[in-house]
Amino acid sequence: MKTYKEWLHENTQQKKKLFVLVGPPSIGKSTWIKNTFPFFTKPYIINRDQIVDDIADSLGLTYDDMFMYPPPNAQLGDFHPRYGEIIQSPSHMQRQPLSYSKILTGNFQINSLLKNKISQATKQNKDIIVDMTNMTAHNRKNALQAIQGKENEYEKIAVIFPFQGAEEHIKQVAKKRAEEIKSKGGSKNIPDHAFDDMFSKFQDVQPDEGFDRIMTQDNRELIKQLAKE
Repeated sequence: MKTYKEWLHENTQQKKKLFVLVGPPSIGKSTWIKNTFPFFTKPYIINRDQIVDDIADSLGLTYDDMFMYPPPNAQLGDFHPRYGEIIQSPSHMQRQPLSYSKILTGNFQINSLLKNKISQATKQNKDIIVDMTNMTAHNRKNALQAIQGKENEYEKIAVIFPFQGAEEHIKQVAKKRAEEIKSKGGSKNIPDHAFDDMFSKFQDVQPDEGFDRIMTQDNRELIKQLAKE
């Protein structure tokens, strides 16, 4: 039988884990987190959507508002009572030459908080979860930056949520959730074309991406049931 000191030594030598979740919205990633980690082992979660919700709320706006842009006929200097003045977009936003000042400020805050959240990840001495879609190899490479410089201290695990064959059901579940949020005074809608874009850009996780383990959590049958309810 192992002594307490031996047990403690073995467990302190175990690597912490970085989970990179891979799958579209409404596929069950957040539910997987709740079911996998009891409250006393709460991991450090990096979730951009949560940051968007927090910033939007602080500005008196909704999640959907943070993605609003001026219409094609908008003029520089026009003012929107909810979104602020129409200003020139930063140079990197080539597809969207004009922006609302309040929305642009909010998105700067979101990006800053996300970078800070990532930079603080390894300081928490916890397992880390990157709870975003991570549908492409590039997205997953960015997710791995959460442990940059300390890669050897973590077991890197990709958790894939298959969606193929359940695309329309996922859209239906997302619409139901949008209605629930609306009933509570919020607004979070993901249009079908955004889902289609994510589906089309998905790249399978490859062995050379740097993960130590690749897991699969197949929720498709459950999603199909939820869509019918």
